[in-house]
Amino acid sequence: MRVSAAAPFHYAREMEETGIVAGTIVWFDVKKGCGFIRPDDGGRDVFARIPPGRKKENFAPGQRVEYELVTFGGRAGSEALILT
Repeated sequence: MRVSAAAPFHYAREMEETGIVAGTIVWFDVKKGCGFIRPDDGGRDVFARIPPGRKKENFAPGQRVEYELVTFGGRAGSEALILT
């Protein structure tokens, strides 16, 4: 686990990383900088967002991406931080 200094204030707490994995964009809202990714391993879709401090970019449905799956302490579920 590590504490993310780059995360927004409400995320600045312990994070558990599971490593870099690949998946496909299900949908993405560029204005909000978030959407959903379907993992290649067949698991359930995960909420995804662009990491803080990174320029917002558009991702098209069906686009392949690599992401880091993280779980924030005290929150249910996991969240993907899009890397590519």
